[in-house]
Amino acid sequence: MPIPSTPHSILSPLASAATPATAERERIAARAYELYLARGGADGQAEEDWLAAERELVIGGETPRES
Repeated sequence: MPIPSTPHSILSPLASAATPATAERERIAARAYELYLARGGADGQAEEDWLAAERELVIGGETPRES
Protein backbone atom coordinates (compact mmCIF):
# COMPACT_ATOMS: atom_id res chain seq x y z
CA MET A 1 0.00 0.00 0.00
CA PRO A 2 1.50 3.39 -0.98
CA ILE A 3 2.28 5.97 1.65
CA PRO A 4 -0.12 8.92 1.44
CA SER A 5 1.54 12.12 0.35
CA THR A 6 2.09 14.71 3.03
CA PRO A 7 2.11 18.41 2.21
CA HIS A 8 5.65 19.79 2.39
CA SER A 9 4.55 22.55 4.77
CA ILE A 10 3.53 19.97 7.37
CA LEU A 11 6.93 18.31 7.26
CA SER A 12 8.84 21.54 7.67
CA PRO A 13 6.95 24.80 8.13
CA LEU A 14 10.14 26.81 7.59
CA ALA A 15 11.15 25.03 4.40
CA SER A 16 8.60 26.82 2.25
CA ALA A 17 8.94 30.24 3.87
CA ALA A 18 11.75 32.39 2.54
CA THR A 19 13.05 34.51 5.36
CA PRO A 20 14.81 37.84 4.87
CA ALA A 21 18.02 36.23 6.16
CA THR A 22 17.72 33.44 3.59
CA ALA A 23 17.13 35.92 0.79
CA GLU A 24 20.15 37.95 1.92
CA ARG A 25 22.36 34.84 1.96
CA GLU A 26 21.18 33.98 -1.55
CA ARG A 27 22.06 37.49 -2.77
CA ILE A 28 25.51 37.22 -1.18
CA ALA A 29 26.05 33.77 -2.68
CA ALA A 30 25.04 35.00 -6.14
CA ARG A 31 27.40 37.98 -5.91
CA ALA A 32 30.23 35.78 -4.61
CA TYR A 33 29.70 33.52 -7.62
CA GLU A 34 29.87 36.54 -9.94
CA LEU A 35 33.17 37.51 -8.34
CA TYR A 36 34.44 33.94 -8.76
CA LEU A 37 33.55 34.01 -12.46
CA ALA A 38 35.11 37.47 -12.88
CA ARG A 39 38.38 36.00 -11.56
CA GLY A 40 38.23 33.33 -14.25
CA GLY A 41 36.75 30.62 -12.03
CA ALA A 42 39.99 29.92 -10.18
CA ASP A 43 39.46 27.84 -7.05
CA GLY A 44 40.79 28.59 -3.59
CA GLN A 45 39.29 32.00 -2.85
CA ALA A 46 35.71 31.16 -1.87
CA GLU A 47 35.99 32.86 1.51
CA GLU A 48 37.45 36.02 -0.01
CA ASP A 49 34.70 36.10 -2.64
CA TRP A 50 32.02 35.64 0.04
CA LEU A 51 33.45 38.39 2.26
CA ALA A 52 33.80 40.80 -0.68
CA ALA A 53 30.19 40.14 -1.71
CA GLU A 54 29.05 40.61 1.87
CA ARG A 55 30.90 43.93 2.11
CA GLU A 56 29.33 45.13 -1.13
CA LEU A 57 25.76 44.07 -0.41
CA VAL A 58 25.40 44.23 3.36
CA ILE A 59 27.92 46.68 4.73
CA GLY A 60 28.48 49.08 1.87
CA GLY A 61 25.14 48.96 0.13
CA GLU A 62 24.39 47.39 -3.20
CA THR A 63 26.77 48.08 -6.06
CA PRO A 64 25.76 48.24 -9.71
CA ARG A 65 25.97 44.86 -11.45
CA GLU A 66 28.20 44.44 -14.45
CA SER A 67 26.41 43.87 -17.75
